[in-house]
Amino acid sequence: MVDNTTKKEEVLPLIYFRPFKASLIFLHHHFPKWDANRNENGSIISDYSDKFFHAEKYFNVVKLDDLYETDMAYKDFKAFLTGHCNVFPTPFMTVHNLFTLHYVFYEQKIGI
Repeated sequence: MVDNTTKKEEVLPLIYFRPFKASLIFLHHHFPKWDANRNENGSIISDYSDKFFHAEKYFNVVKLDDLYETDMAYKDFKAFLTGHCNVFPTPFMTVHNLFTLHYVFYEQKIGI
């Protein structure tokens, strides 16, 4: 998949950005040696991630879910967490421009 993607001259379409970005994070985690062998032209992983440049400029995960604040269920749940459970999460944290965690508890390293 990586070789086929890097050989293509076309720009990665925006609709394919999320699965390819997720695969990049997977490759960084499971194959760190692929990025360690850099030469003057980069590495396999850097060539692969360069294919996302145009799509990542225009993709914004927050635009996909921009009605968070208007949904009453989110307000009720946050009121429950702060009022009854006495915890104060960070709301709507975007990770790697790939997905959104609705509530994050940094000290416990938990995300909902």
